Amino acid sequence: MDISARQISAGVGYLWGHGTLFASEHVYAFTVRGGGMPSIGSISLSGRGCVHNLGRVQDFNGTYWTLGGTLTVHHGTTGIVMENARGVDIDLHARTRGAQLSGQISRLSFRLVNRPLQPATPTVDKIHLN
Repeated sequence: MDISARQISAGVGYLWGHGTLFASEHVYAFTVRGGGMPSIGSISLSGRGCVHNLGRVQDFNGTYWTLGGTLTVHHGTTGIVMENARGVDIDLHARTRGAQLSGQISRLSFRLVNRPLQPATPTVDKIHLN
C-alpha cells in the first residue's frame, strides 16, 4: 500500500489522508482518518506499507490501533505497526515533513473508497511481431 496523510496536534492529534491498496490483482483507493494523544505539532507523511493477513479485501476496512512515537524537525522518518479487529496487520514506513513531537496511542479508521480502480499489473491484449 501507498499512503499520504497530514496530522495536526495540540495535545490531541488528528490525522487524515488517502492511499492506494494493491491486493488481489487490483488497485483500491482508500481513506484514513483518526487521531491519538499526546502529540504536538504538524506533519505531512508519505510512505509505503505491507498489509498482512488480508484474507478478503473487505477485511482491510476498520479501526486500527497503533502505539508509537514521532520526532520530526523539518524532515524525518517513522515506522508504524497497526492491527484491526479482523487480524489485518499493516507495517508502514514513511517519510515525514514538518515539526512534531508525539508519544502516542492512536486509533485510525481505514475505508476502501469504491470498487477496484484498475488491474494491479498492465495487461497486453495482443502482441504483433513483424
